[in-house]
Amino acid sequence: MPDFDPASSAFIKEKRSRIKVRDGALIRNDFISPHWLNKSQNCVTFQAPSKISINQSDMASNKNRLENFREHRKIMNEKVIDLDHLGIKRFFNLDSNTYKKGALSSQTKELLGLVASAVLRCNDCIDYHLEQCAKTGSTKEEIVDALNVALVVGGSIVIPHLRHAIETIELLQEEGSL
Repeated sequence: MPDFDPASSAFIKEKRSRIKVRDGALIRNDFISPHWLNKSQNCVTFQAPSKISINQSDMASNKNRLENFREHRKIMNEKVIDLDHLGIKRFFNLDSNTYKKGALSSQTKELLGLVASAVLRCNDCIDYHLEQCAKTGSTKEEIVDALNVALVVGGSIVIPHLRHAIETIELLQEEGSL
């Protein structure tokens, strides 16, 4: 793995104990030790050991955020299923069956899932339901209208997740899924 010199990118953005390094350098979203942080003048400086290892595949990957999400979700779902726990399997089955056509169409149910995901502030859930909304035939206008409902129900704390959803919508449009 290549080494990273934090001195070349001293300023970072902190969010719930997770960091992203500016200037194109990536330290993944791993937790860092609090003694590495020095807050002054409304910015956070990074005072880490001299070198930090970075996964080479993270730097060389040409995948976008949505592609990485899909891959990671698939791998982790397989690991969860491999646990062979009856309760977990039952929940996964319940979740899958919930979105099948019933009194409400699958499309409507996915829009409801999107609204709930935004109100609950789960970006992974938002990405999943946006993909499912696209697959079930929702238009961008319908999705944006549903996200407006989430904003009204959830309030201003939903705004960062609305931004995330808009970015995902753009990625879906770029690949022709929406």
